[in-house]
Amino acid sequence: MSCRDPQHVGLPRGCADDLKELLSEFGVGLSLEDQRTDGHDLEVDFDGELTPIQNDVFHAMVAHEVGDSEQAQSPKHRNIVYS
Repeated sequence: MSCRDPQHVGLPRGCADDLKELLSEFGVGLSLEDQRTDGHDLEVDFDGELTPIQNDVFHAMVAHEVGDSEQAQSPKHRNIVYS
Protein backbone atom coordinates (compact mmCIF):
# COMPACT_ATOMS: atom_id res chain seq x y z
CA MET A 1 0.00 0.00 0.00
CA SER A 2 1.27 3.45 -0.84
CA CYS A 3 0.01 6.77 0.51
CA ARG A 4 2.76 9.14 -0.70
CA ASP A 5 0.26 11.38 -2.45
CA PRO A 6 -2.45 12.71 -0.08
CA GLN A 7 -4.99 12.61 -2.94
CA HIS A 8 -4.38 8.94 -3.83
CA VAL A 9 -3.92 5.54 -2.23
CA GLY A 10 -1.94 2.85 -4.05
CA LEU A 11 -3.09 -0.72 -3.44
CA PRO A 12 -2.10 -4.07 -4.94
CA ARG A 13 -4.35 -4.89 -7.90
CA GLY A 14 -5.54 -8.08 -6.20
CA CYS A 15 -7.31 -5.98 -3.55
CA ALA A 16 -9.53 -4.03 -5.96
CA ASP A 17 -12.60 -6.31 -5.91
CA ASP A 18 -12.59 -6.71 -2.12
CA LEU A 19 -12.11 -2.96 -1.62
CA LYS A 20 -14.91 -2.13 -4.06
CA GLU A 21 -17.28 -4.49 -2.21
CA LEU A 22 -16.31 -3.13 1.22
CA LEU A 23 -16.75 0.49 0.18
CA SER A 24 -20.13 -0.20 -1.45
CA GLU A 25 -21.36 -1.65 1.86
CA PHE A 26 -20.80 1.81 3.33
CA GLY A 27 -22.19 3.69 0.34
CA VAL A 28 -18.78 4.92 -0.76
CA GLY A 29 -17.93 5.14 -4.46
CA LEU A 30 -14.60 4.08 -5.90
CA SER A 31 -12.69 5.61 -8.77
CA LEU A 32 -9.80 3.53 -10.13
CA GLU A 33 -7.07 4.66 -12.49
CA ASP A 34 -4.75 2.03 -13.96
CA GLN A 35 -1.25 3.53 -13.85
CA ARG A 36 0.67 0.43 -14.85
CA THR A 37 3.43 0.75 -17.42
CA ASP A 38 4.58 -1.76 -20.00
CA GLY A 39 7.94 -1.98 -18.25
CA HIS A 40 10.83 -3.59 -20.07
CA ASP A 41 11.90 -7.11 -20.93
CA LEU A 42 14.10 -8.97 -18.49
CA GLU A 43 16.02 -11.98 -19.72
CA VAL A 44 16.45 -14.66 -17.08
CA ASP A 45 17.02 -18.39 -17.02
CA PHE A 46 15.45 -20.76 -14.51
CA ASP A 47 18.01 -23.31 -13.39
CA GLY A 48 15.81 -25.71 -11.49
CA GLU A 49 12.92 -28.10 -11.77
CA LEU A 50 9.32 -27.63 -10.69
CA THR A 51 7.34 -30.44 -9.16
CA PRO A 52 4.27 -31.48 -11.17
CA ILE A 53 2.03 -29.55 -8.73
CA GLN A 54 4.23 -26.43 -8.93
CA ASN A 55 4.16 -26.65 -12.72
CA ASP A 56 0.35 -26.87 -12.73
CA VAL A 57 0.08 -23.91 -10.34
CA PHE A 58 2.52 -21.84 -12.40
CA HIS A 59 0.60 -22.37 -15.64
CA ALA A 60 -2.74 -21.68 -13.93
CA MET A 61 -1.41 -18.44 -12.42
CA VAL A 62 0.21 -16.95 -15.52
CA ALA A 63 -3.09 -17.32 -17.38
CA HIS A 64 -4.47 -14.51 -15.16
CA GLU A 65 -3.50 -10.87 -14.75
CA VAL A 66 -3.66 -10.90 -10.94
CA GLY A 67 -2.95 -13.61 -8.41
CA ASP A 68 -0.44 -15.19 -6.08
CA SER A 69 0.53 -18.57 -4.75
CA GLU A 70 2.89 -19.41 -1.94
CA GLN A 71 4.01 -22.91 -1.08
CA ALA A 72 5.72 -24.13 2.05
CA GLN A 73 9.47 -24.08 1.62
CA SER A 74 11.54 -27.19 2.14
CA PRO A 75 15.19 -27.93 1.40
CA LYS A 76 14.06 -29.77 -1.75
CA HIS A 77 11.59 -27.19 -3.12
CA ARG A 78 11.57 -23.40 -3.18
CA ASN A 79 8.60 -21.02 -3.02
CA ILE A 80 6.70 -20.02 -6.13
CA VAL A 81 5.31 -16.53 -5.73
CA TYR A 82 3.39 -14.80 -8.50
CA SER A 83 1.59 -11.51 -8.10
